[in-house]
Amino acid sequence: MSKCDLCGWEVILLPVNRDIVKYDCPRCGEVEISGTMSAVFMHDRELDKIKYLLSGITRYRTNNNLPVITILSNNFEKLLDPSILDSSFVPRNFSDRLDLIIRYLYKKSEYMGQPVEVDLKIDYTIAFCKNDVEFIHLLNHLEEKGFILSAEKGKVYVLKFEGWDKVDELNRKVIKKKQGFIAMWFDDSMGEIYKKGFRQAIEDCGYEPMKIDLKQHNNKIDDEIMVEIRNSGFLVADFTGNRGGVYFEAGFAMGLGIDIIWTCRRSEIENLHFDTRQFNHITWETIDELYIGLTNRIKNTITI
Repeated sequence: MSKCDLCGWEVILLPVNRDIVKYDCPRCGEVEISGTMSAVFMHDRELDKIKYLLSGITRYRTNNNLPVITILSNNFEKLLDPSILDSSFVPRNFSDRLDLIIRYLYKKSEYMGQPVEVDLKIDYTIAFCKNDVEFIHLLNHLEEKGFILSAEKGKVYVLKFEGWDKVDELNRKVIKKKQGFIAMWFDDSMGEIYKKGFRQAIEDCGYEPMKIDLKQHNNKIDDEIMVEIRNSGFLVADFTGNRGGVYFEAGFAMGLGIDIIWTCRRSEIENLHFDTRQFNHITWETIDELYIGLTNRIKNTITI
C-alpha cells in the first residue's frame, strides 16, 4: 500500500506507463503523477504549503467528471499559474469556499431535505481546506447563517430551503461553456489536420469543437465569430499559415479572459509575430503530434 502524494492517504497505485501511476484517493479524487514529481513532493517540504490547492483541484475534477490531470515535472508550474487558480471553481475568498460546500451538498441531495453524510477527515478538500478543523469551521458558519442543518453534528447535514435558493442564484451566474473554438487557416491542406487533430482532441477531452466556417448562419461572419468565441470555454489558436484572422480571434478571446491554447506547425514557428511568440505554443509536424499535444494541454489546463 502506498500513500497519496498530495495528502498522505493510503492508496493503491495503478501503473499508466513506465513513469506514471494513477490512483483514486478518497480525499483528492483521481490523480495521475510521474515518479519524478512523486519524489519531488516527498523531499521538498516547501511544497506542503500548496498541496491542499492541488487536492482541491483534483477532487473537484473527479466530482464533476472532468478529465484527470497528470502532474509532471514539465507542467507542475502550469497547474499553479493564474489560468488554473483563477478558474471559476477555485475559491478566491471565504464566500467562494462556502458556495463550494453548498454546491456539494446540493449535488449529493436527490431530494429536498435528504440527509447527506459528510466525512470531516476526507471531505474537507471539497472546499479547498487545509484540514478538517478549517472545514468544520465553515460548516458551522453555514449552519449559523441558516443554509444547512446539522442532522448529526460533524457527520450528517441537510441543505435547507435557503441553501437551495442559494444554488439557484449560483446557477444563474454560471454558464457552463463546453465549447472549444478553433481559430485556424481555412485551407484545403488543413482538412485532415482539423478532423483528426484539432476536432478529435477536443471531442476526446469531452468538449464540443466550433470551427466557424462549418456553422450555418445568415449574419456577418465577424459577428458570428465574436458570438461563438463568447460562447466558448476556451480557444485553440493555430498560427500555421500566419493568418491575420487567427491573431484577431486570439486577441478578442484574450480580452474576454478566455483561456487560449497556442499551436503552430513547427516549421513555421519562426514566422510568428513577436507579440505572440512569447506564449507556450504546441509545435507539431504530424497529426499525431498535434493530437497528443493538444489532448494533454486541454486535460491539464482547461477547467470548465
